[in-house]
Amino acid sequence: MLTARRESVLNAIVEGHIDTVTPVGSQHIAEKWGMTLSPATVRSEMAALEQDGYITRPHTSAGGLPTDLGYRTYVRQFLADPTLGPAEKGRIRQRLVHLAMDQEGWARSAAEALSGLTGSLAVTTAPKPARVQLKRIELVPVHDLMVMTLVVLWGAKVLRQMISLKKSVPPNELTRVSNKLNHLFEGVAPSDIDDAGLDLSPLEEDVARLVKELMKEEEQRDLEDPLFEGLRQVFEQPELAEAEILRDMMDILEEKGRLKNIMEQVYSGPGIRVAIGGEVRVSTMRHFSLIVSEYGVSDRVKGVIGIFGPKRMAYRRNIPAVSYLAHLMSDAIQESFPR
Repeated sequence: MLTARRESVLNAIVEGHIDTVTPVGSQHIAEKWGMTLSPATVRSEMAALEQDGYITRPHTSAGGLPTDLGYRTYVRQFLADPTLGPAEKGRIRQRLVHLAMDQEGWARSAAEALSGLTGSLAVTTAPKPARVQLKRIELVPVHDLMVMTLVVLWGAKVLRQMISLKKSVPPNELTRVSNKLNHLFEGVAPSDIDDAGLDLSPLEEDVARLVKELMKEEEQRDLEDPLFEGLRQVFEQPELAEAEILRDMMDILEEKGRLKNIMEQVYSGPGIRVAIGGEVRVSTMRHFSLIVSEYGVSDRVKGVIGIFGPKRMAYRRNIPAVSYLAHLMSDAIQESFPR
């Protein structure tokens, strides 16, 4: 049973380990944390915490290290009330004054602000509209027989694809084609792009089919690919000196789609989520934690922002920072997407 006193000892072990990287002993807890407990009483409580699975010790006389369950118990208190101090709020707002207006700019600016505040590896995905809608098509000549098709969606997302031409097409004809297709399909979803019964040239038909395919692929994506800021800070963490942990970190960050899949497992709608070590069913996550929060406008657009790093992270600071920045991002994009 986790009594109030036992929980206080557990909190001291977690925060002591976060500060020192090493196992936390009873003497350290009794002296530094100002508890009116003797080292012997602390040792007794530590033995109970170990038996119940909240901490582990290399050997009976060693200090304690939090387990995933220990971290989880510690983290719950900050999830209940993720409040950030006024000074930290001001620092984040200042960093977002010149927030870029394109989708990737939103994500990059948010990640930079979060990493700068926490000194951690920040991860974000660009805001993705719940409904993919065409804003305009642009055809840009690249070579005599090559044209770049730019598909601009509402929300500033741009999809790109090259088209090979059978014969050279002058720029003014490409402009005419794009203007015609924009007139026909502006504002529609991919399912509404239908060239049946329309008087389209072969080139116009090819472009319309390509635009529909690109938009359907985009519609099937749950999240955008994540961006991250603060790699230098995370690689300075002492845990990364261990070859196994470093290798697992590189596997997660380098393999395309892996971090995105982990984020999709963890987040589940509005609110902040924390995944600790083995709670994520990915073997390489056993040494790491992920704090994420969805941001956006209800049923219209969403993205995810968070912090990824070793389990020994500053949850007391990181959880409210992620929560507050997600709140700011939601407010900032309120007017940037059509209803």
